[in-house]
Amino acid sequence: MKIIKYILSFFLFFCANLLPAQETVVVGQVVDKYDKKPLELVDVYFKNSNIAVQTNEEGYFLIKNLGEENTLVFSLLGYKKEEIKLKRGESVGLQMELEEKGNYLMDVFVYPGANPANDLMKKVRLKRRENNVNVLTNSSEQSAVFISKEKFRWENNKLFAQFKSGNLSENDSSLLLPLYMEESTYKQTNDKKEQTEKNTFNTSKTVSDAVSQLLRGMDEKLNFYENSVPVFGRSIISPLASISPFYYNYYLKDSIQADTGKQYEVQFWSKNTKNLVLNGTMLIDSASLALVKINAELPRQANMNFIHNFTINQEFKHISNYWLQKSEQTFWNLTYEIISDTINRKPELLISRNTEFNTDEDIRLLDTDAFANSKHSRQEISKKIEELNETPLFKFAKFVADAALTGYVKAWKFDIGNIINVARLTEQEGLRLSLPIRTNENMWKNFLLGGTIGYGFGDKQWKYGGEMQWKLPTPKRIVAGMNYSNDYHWIVYDKNDFLWRENPLATYDENISSTILSLKKGKNNSKRENLSFFVQNDWNDDIESRWIFGQERFFSNNYLPLFLNKNEIPELKTQYFTFTSRFSFNERVINEHFQRIYLYNHKPVLYGIAEIGKFSLSNKNGFYGNLSIDMLQQGRFTLGEWKYFAEAGKIIGSAPYPLLKFFNTKANGGYNIYQFSLMNFFEYPMDTYAAFHSELITNGLIFNKIPLIKYLNLREISSFKIGYGTVSNTHTQWLNYPINSTNMKYPYSEVSIGFTNLLRVITVQSVWRLTDLKKENVKPWGFAFYLRLSF
Repeated sequence: MKIIKYILSFFLFFCANLLPAQETVVVGQVVDKYDKKPLELVDVYFKNSNIAVQTNEEGYFLIKNLGEENTLVFSLLGYKKEEIKLKRGESVGLQMELEEKGNYLMDVFVYPGANPANDLMKKVRLKRRENNVNVLTNSSEQSAVFISKEKFRWENNKLFAQFKSGNLSENDSSLLLPLYMEESTYKQTNDKKEQTEKNTFNTSKTVSDAVSQLLRGMDEKLNFYENSVPVFGRSIISPLASISPFYYNYYLKDSIQADTGKQYEVQFWSKNTKNLVLNGTMLIDSASLALVKINAELPRQANMNFIHNFTINQEFKHISNYWLQKSEQTFWNLTYEIISDTINRKPELLISRNTEFNTDEDIRLLDTDAFANSKHSRQEISKKIEELNETPLFKFAKFVADAALTGYVKAWKFDIGNIINVARLTEQEGLRLSLPIRTNENMWKNFLLGGTIGYGFGDKQWKYGGEMQWKLPTPKRIVAGMNYSNDYHWIVYDKNDFLWRENPLATYDENISSTILSLKKGKNNSKRENLSFFVQNDWNDDIESRWIFGQERFFSNNYLPLFLNKNEIPELKTQYFTFTSRFSFNERVINEHFQRIYLYNHKPVLYGIAEIGKFSLSNKNGFYGNLSIDMLQQGRFTLGEWKYFAEAGKIIGSAPYPLLKFFNTKANGGYNIYQFSLMNFFEYPMDTYAAFHSELITNGLIFNKIPLIKYLNLREISSFKIGYGTVSNTHTQWLNYPINSTNMKYPYSEVSIGFTNLLRVITVQSVWRLTDLKKENVKPWGFAFYLRLSF
């Protein structure tokens, strides 16, 4: 933009010395107010005159006037008209920003009386269920991901428009580097999409895994007969939805006579461009009121992060009195900036996906000379990807992507990580620095050797641990291994808690994020020594199990006091055998060496855990059992998304309190869906328990309607959590409960409400505790400020 200003200034200085003194000269550029995209074909004219020009494809214009008119008008269909007053005879350089309006078609289509499109769409909605035919379909899909070289937003938008229309010139084509190419086949119905084959070309595993995570946001079927269309986990309201009249304007543009009969062309447009709704046109069959064709685009101002210019085109074919889907093309570009810079832009990803559907057994082959509707053939893209893989910049990008995807940093034949464990600050250790390291597939493909060594500058002690894993040469995945650690852990650390294994960047312990980056010192830790041996195997694609045999020692300290009456017991020893099974439904996974990354779908995930064990306290021994079941699920509805986590369990026998159940808690007013925010550590010991945690996020249902606030793209977030448990008095024969522990008289509950997506990553919530408010050392209210990233 600085270069543009210099050019305009020079041009005006030059013109001022050549033109008549009373001639008004204006030169400038017209752009979109929000994404700064140059606007083409804007009418620029002097009011009450016939002096007018139009902007070129880059938004530039030059207009001159010798008359007395001094009001310059900018007008473009779909945008609010703007006027500026000028001083007669001056030469001006300017940049004009126009704001898009959602109901511009009202200016174009004027009907006396009722809008006929509304009556037509009411009939279409009544026929949705009948026209939403559920048949088994074979499909072939091509996906191509390109990265742009240019750094200006308007240039990338221009490239995207040409890319989407298939009109890239030779020069512009050179500005796109192919990053990823995939061909897949699927069997799918309205509610299920099963991948039967997948092929990538000359793509490294790191890039393939990272892009797979990205593309999985578009794995669900885009069905406009449903109330919402899923895009990257967000729910876009369908123009055929039962609530669509509250979000869309409809206009009957034309009627067309086709081979199958009369069809209506209906144009639809968002009433509020901040809502997740679409603009576009669709063809409706007059006889069946079924979709024949739909072309739709998400408004640039919509409350969606990182995704721009999202476009979807679908066509249907007439078979046996039904209209079945024939093809689908989707296009979008993706930015990866947290805070947007409207002038100096980072390169963007341009993604194209082309799908052909067939109800026959045969899979229809897609065009390989124009892969995924791009101008490149499969061979050309494959060759360019191979060349790109060898560039230093791309190798560095793979290095960063690996760390973000797995939590580990590659260093030759070793991985350093989990990277959030390299440092932490705790009351027991002071500042601690650690080196967690393991071998990677470059050393051994089916064997892993790793360990951790750390030093606390406060307690001046070394801590250490090690691991070894071996992948057996069997058809189904079987891994055997062992773990050892002699280290500090959270006092409520549960070796059977599966949740930390679901997230590559989670450790369920204090780390650099929870202490140093949060500007606080961790307190609630105790030292433990653990040695375990395990075998893990996959029964099938949806069920995996893990057998663990181990022994563990708990050491007494101020935060994990081991006392019987007034006598301190130095340590608690346990030996245990645990059997854990995980059940999922059509869930995809990424196996990264010995690490498994789960790509969630909208179906539940269940864990079943059974454990038997023996414990020793001084000269006394006992036995215990533990049965539990856990379930988590995330999904979406028309106006947002939801998530829940439920758990229930039973401790069998009499056991010291570290082996009982204590609900996970932040205990500091923070927030995590899997943890209570205002419950204290060790507040409620339980041997029989159940809990339910829920979270609801809506797509700016309220904030999108508030002037000025709506431009922040805020979203509403709320949660409700409840838990209840009972405990037998027999457990106190082994150890005293911690001083603040009490029996739970009635269910514990808390609720929170707030907003998320401030600056795309910030979430703020107010949390209230609803029960046991009269107890000592209880916080009835807390304020949660944390980071979360989503589309």
